[in-house]
Amino acid sequence: MKTFLIDCLCVLLIVAGVDLAYRVLCRHIYEHDVPADCQLSGMYAYQFAHDSVDMAVIGASTALYHYDEQRMSDSLGIRVANVSYEFMGMPYIYLCLERIVKDNPPQVVILDLNAAQFEREANIDSYYRYLPYYWANPTVRQVVDQMIGAKHLLCYSALYQYNSSLRDIRRRYTRNEHHAGFIALPTNNHRFAAGERTTFEPIPLAEEYLKRSVRLCKDRHIFLIICHSPNLLQDSGFTDYMNAIASEYQLPFWNFDKLPSVCSDTNNFYDDGHLNGIGAQIYTDTIIGRLHTIHF
Repeated sequence: MKTFLIDCLCVLLIVAGVDLAYRVLCRHIYEHDVPADCQLSGMYAYQFAHDSVDMAVIGASTALYHYDEQRMSDSLGIRVANVSYEFMGMPYIYLCLERIVKDNPPQVVILDLNAAQFEREANIDSYYRYLPYYWANPTVRQVVDQMIGAKHLLCYSALYQYNSSLRDIRRRYTRNEHHAGFIALPTNNHRFAAGERTTFEPIPLAEEYLKRSVRLCKDRHIFLIICHSPNLLQDSGFTDYMNAIASEYQLPFWNFDKLPSVCSDTNNFYDDGHLNGIGAQIYTDTIIGRLHTIHF
């Protein structure tokens, strides 16, 4: 029995040693070989750790592809940063905001939202994006534990924390998807939906982090603008929901989902939910015009 226990202890020590070695190797790859703007640290702390901006645009793919921050900076005469990322759900947006306001809070935050960030569980965020920060950031631990429930015990393993994160980063890097800031999509791929949805039911976790994001901006006296980009999805249920949130928290909600200058021509769209480069420039100019009318 004693020999068996010693053997088990040795096996556990070997496993722990392999796990630790994997952590060291992955951290080296993560911090030294992966481009900075592709690291998670680059994604949700991009530009704010060493510099300050006057306005931040945050959201998922609609924000990434629709807001030309250089065009906005040149026209408005302020520093604008687009820190959006594909499939950025509300928990990730909250972490991004938390990091931004900690060091150099911007005066204005444009939060671009769409129904997919609230309806489908897959778009609430894949938890692997957070795992390299699981032990370094208590908010990350809270978010991950909420998202994966009892499986949070797996986060003790470096194999679990880094493997899927690095695989996803490598995939994006090899496909040249590691950009930071605005990306202009090509002309449309002719994928358009039809019909109108009038019902909308947000996932509670997404709604919770939306409200936490709003309160965070209010606490730090940041002027928060919620936007809904032009699209062809006919989703009135979501706009009704966002109008209710905006009314509850006394926020401006700029609903451009049926912007005539964009939506009247499908040649401005890449697909039913995303503008191409031409449409994005028209929309960016519309945003600039609206921003010129407010004081912040």
